[in-house]
Amino acid sequence: MINTKEIVTLGFAAFFVLLILLIVFASNNKKLKNLAKQNNQDQKLVNKQYPFLFIFYISICLFLIVDFPRLVQPYGLNGLNILIIVLPFIAVFLWRVNKIFIKKAKQMEIAGHDHRDEKIKLIKRFYPRTLGISYAIGGGLAGLFGISYSELGGVGIAFLLAFLVVTPVDYWFTEKLYEKAKLKEQALTK
Repeated sequence: MINTKEIVTLGFAAFFVLLILLIVFASNNKKLKNLAKQNNQDQKLVNKQYPFLFIFYISICLFLIVDFPRLVQPYGLNGLNILIIVLPFIAVFLWRVNKIFIKKAKQMEIAGHDHRDEKIKLIKRFYPRTLGISYAIGGGLAGLFGISYSELGGVGIAFLLAFLVVTPVDYWFTEKLYEKAKLKEQALTK
């Protein structure tokens, strides 16, 4: 007679054998290799144009791990069951967000938009102290904003809100400093 432990063990063994076969099949498939290369290039482009995007993904993970169970606990619901139901929707949302960022990054690349690293190099050349002060202010603002919201009960939400507040301010300030640094460089070359 077969008991449930043996069935579960056989199920896991079958799953891992099928997973290994899928990996072997995928490694030999030319279309999947080309798709993986294209996806890798797209992600590198997104990382160039949006270097702080990883904080968004980290905050989503923190929300799912830390905050989500605490949000559903007062209602007497099992957080794991709700998470299993909500997880596909979150996955589709993150996939769409990633596609939007890839599209925007490609548009910025075609338009010849300078990468953030190039902007920072030019800003550091002419305004190193101002850039350092802006980083300190942005970090302090994110910390204060994050601490005030984490006291309300949400670490992941605090990170996400701090990211959504500080990133646009940092982008705006960097653009302003970059414009001033470009003008200063043009004045020096004349």
